[in-house]
Amino acid sequence: MKRAFFYGTTTILLALLGLTFSEYREHQRILDAVERNTNRQLELVSQNNTRILNDIKALHFATLYNQRAKHEDEIRQIVDAYNKTK
Repeated sequence: MKRAFFYGTTTILLALLGLTFSEYREHQRILDAVERNTNRQLELVSQNNTRILNDIKALHFATLYNQRAKHEDEIRQIVDAYNKTK
């Protein structure tokens, strides 16, 4: 009788441990899938932000170039006007 009780409880315990392990594996699979999706989303956001930053940088350099050209032209006009008055 004692052996039957022992094997019965041991079998139930092992079955519950097996179920717990299968649940663990299922949760691990779900977490891995979520991590893959999150990493992909972060990669896409990063690519988009990098593109936006590159566009802003190009616009900034174009603005600086145009301002420099404008200022050089203004200085040239002032120097020409100064040289004409001499």
